[in-house]
Amino acid sequence: MSPRVEGPMRRCSVSSVDSAEIAGFWSYTHDDNERDGERILRLAELLKSEFALLTGSALDLFVDRTDLKWGQEWRLRIENALATTTFFIPVVTPQYFKSEECRKELLRFVGHAKALGAEELVLPLLYVDVPELRLEAPSDEAVAMVKERQWQDCRRLRLLAEGDPQFRAKVNELARRLIEIDHSLPAEPAPAAAEVAVSGAGATHEPGHMEHFAAAEEALPRWAATLEALPSVMERLGNIAEDFGERMERSDAEGGNFAKKLRITRQFADALGAPAGELLKLGQEYAASLVALDPAVLSMLQLIEEDAEQATPQEVHEFFLQVHTLAGEARTATQELRQLVGILDQARRMSRELGPPIDTMKQGLRSITDGQAVFDEWEARLEDLDARIAGSTDGHPPEEPEAGSGAEGLPGATE
Repeated sequence: MSPRVEGPMRRCSVSSVDSAEIAGFWSYTHDDNERDGERILRLAELLKSEFALLTGSALDLFVDRTDLKWGQEWRLRIENALATTTFFIPVVTPQYFKSEECRKELLRFVGHAKALGAEELVLPLLYVDVPELRLEAPSDEAVAMVKERQWQDCRRLRLLAEGDPQFRAKVNELARRLIEIDHSLPAEPAPAAAEVAVSGAGATHEPGHMEHFAAAEEALPRWAATLEALPSVMERLGNIAEDFGERMERSDAEGGNFAKKLRITRQFADALGAPAGELLKLGQEYAASLVALDPAVLSMLQLIEEDAEQATPQEVHEFFLQVHTLAGEARTATQELRQLVGILDQARRMSRELGPPIDTMKQGLRSITDGQAVFDEWEARLEDLDARIAGSTDGHPPEEPEAGSGAEGLPGATE
């Protein structure tokens, strides 16, 4: 198979990427790989070999996120995923959804794939059974992302010897699936919604820019609402923790026994239950709104990169300014929430009664933390655009943007 020829309408310049290589990011947890005798990494090598055997072309899989090359290629290839056929292959296990880095990678790549109209580039491998995937509507946004996709069932694969014919057949199936997806991708990126045919020959059902923007209009207020609600819940949790500390100090001063302290701790656990549940719900709503926002923000950035003057009217500038403001508030709230949950987590050693509410809070925190990588990327790209636009409009080399400059330099801004 020879790689797809890039047409003149390709969205981005990919001169820094060797387009002769099909590439992919092999996303997994190191703990899983060690527990399974390094077989996850071995599977990646076997898949690369099978792909090369079938096509005569290389499959360049990046397998180590601590390697400098991973970081260099991630930014470049994720923004040009369609133009260079870059897959994202998460090796799904229960531990995968507990890994902060894995969750961030999944959310970021899915957002880019949606913006490009190429969600098939995300190919999950179900390596170990995850019961949450059998739920009709998983509350965890990362689990829901995997469930929505045509994941490959590799649960039996890991139990077979590498020389087993069934093992070899499965590796062959995975390689052929990558080839099929590559062949199915358009030679040109999906056009903006205004250019999409809605019926007849050449019609497409992939969402365009306008669909993404409409989704953003709905999601942005939801994101703002969760941020507004967070301080109240955090204050309640802080007050409950403070009251617990005071009661325990009084008990010590009065010579209280362990039975009395246990009663106080159980009352503390009961009091944490309701706000912990609220925090979990807010975290899920927060993550869901960011998942809806990400493709829209990336589409807008894409339009601006293509034609800054035509793609950034005043309302677009105002949208990005609002996103920048909310991202700053979210970063502060996330740091404060992480500190609060960390303090409460230390108390769980006092009694098993504290485990359930604190675990619930940690789930809510995890959903909120997932979003940080998403809006960090938005801000980084906005700052890059600020510098590029400033340089192109004044005829001078772009100046270094101030930290956190966000959307200030975009066309359409008012003095």
